[in-house]
Amino acid sequence: MSDILLQFVQLSDTHFLMPGVRPNYDNIEKELDLYSRQILALPYDGAEAAEAAVREINNLPFHVDFVLHTGDVVNDLTKPEEHAYVRDLFAKIKYPIYYLPGNHDNAAMIQSILQGRDASASFDYEFEDNDVQIVCLDSNGTNPPHSGWLDESQLDWLEKICMAEDDRPLVIGLHHQPIPIGVPWLDNLALLNGDAMHRILLKAKHRVRGVFYGHIHHAVDIVRDGILYSAAPSANFQFLGWPGYEVASLEEGGLCGFNVVTVTADTTYVRRHMYAVKP
Repeated sequence: MSDILLQFVQLSDTHFLMPGVRPNYDNIEKELDLYSRQILALPYDGAEAAEAAVREINNLPFHVDFVLHTGDVVNDLTKPEEHAYVRDLFAKIKYPIYYLPGNHDNAAMIQSILQGRDASASFDYEFEDNDVQIVCLDSNGTNPPHSGWLDESQLDWLEKICMAEDDRPLVIGLHHQPIPIGVPWLDNLALLNGDAMHRILLKAKHRVRGVFYGHIHHAVDIVRDGILYSAAPSANFQFLGWPGYEVASLEEGGLCGFNVVTVTADTTYVRRHMYAVKP
């Protein structure tokens, strides 16, 4: 392996709930869909899943530079107490953590409670680590429920980055999948203007080292026009995502997980780390 430039954990879709709390579904006996019933049948709660993620990250037998959480941090976006609890829990991770909001998140609460920033601050931001540029995009624009959108100002900002005279490797993070993954029920929830994003990224194809997202609770890597798109598994529960699959349901007995991303001078490695909540 070439010299490592950057190594980070991509954590996603923790869907944290307070200890002992289960999702609240109304009219459960009559109207609850299949995968919601399966969530309620999980042998652990959202707090236990998040605690397991902290344990597994801290026990990795190598150093990482940071953790990038690509959204759906909590399950109930209305509760400040959940955000405060998960803030204190994730503070136990021995590496810096950067957040992006998902469709289940309250961006203002993540900014103010988890990150200690102005609640109105933009979630479109960039930072540099080991001479690698990391660009984070809030994909929760005006859109149908649970799908994603980048507005014109976001795309213009991304295009300026991609058109700049800059030789640094470029890593992109967001919540929604920018390109179809071939699973109809999940692709209905994708970034609706992902093609526009892809066309912009092609302008920096020589330095884009990967686009990393969550949302689909399903680990899959896709290379399109030479650009790597990589989804992290959920750190709580996995969705079934077979090609052509149209029914929303969970992978029963599926493990939790996250990605470990290694960027070298000439290669990007994506490794899945899968584990049981209760080993």
